[in-house]
Amino acid sequence: MDTITYITKYYMDDLLNIVEKINDNTIILTFVDYKYIPLFDIFYSYFEKLDLKNLLVIALDLHTYNHLHKYNKFHIFYTDYNLYNKDLFWKFRLSLINYIFKSSMKNIIHTDIDCLWYKNIVEDIQKLEYDITGSIAFGFPEEFVKKYGFIMCCGFYYIKYNDNRSEEHTSELQSRQYL
Repeated sequence: MDTITYITKYYMDDLLNIVEKINDNTIILTFVDYKYIPLFDIFYSYFEKLDLKNLLVIALDLHTYNHLHKYNKFHIFYTDYNLYNKDLFWKFRLSLINYIFKSSMKNIIHTDIDCLWYKNIVEDIQKLEYDITGSIAFGFPEEFVKKYGFIMCCGFYYIKYNDNRSEEHTSELQSRQYL
């Protein structure tokens, strides 16, 4: 089943309307559910000092959505996603990021909320000549770490938009059965 299927076309249109309001060629994107609201509050206490207007927060439940509205300083998309299966959540998350990436034709910085932004690094990342830039980890899958010495951590990464990158990103996700 397509992981975006249960988010109706109405909601996807709503998401695209939100994305179109982001007046920047880069979207900074994160996901939050009610269990992580206190951590988001810490994340945002640092992030708001940077005066960036291109943050899109995906609220995964109504409680979180209502909490986020108190800030009234960033873009919010609400989807009532049941986090019953962590493996399916990653599939959902990557599918949604890919949808935003392809539909908006904008660069994406995906950041988990445990990544504290002490300074604005957007311009520095955009100046890099690479299409994908990410943080590294040394965890799992272990066979990959043994072979290459590291893995890309999905907690923080940047994807530069261009037509080739869009198709390669989709192909890679499909080959790993994320789409």
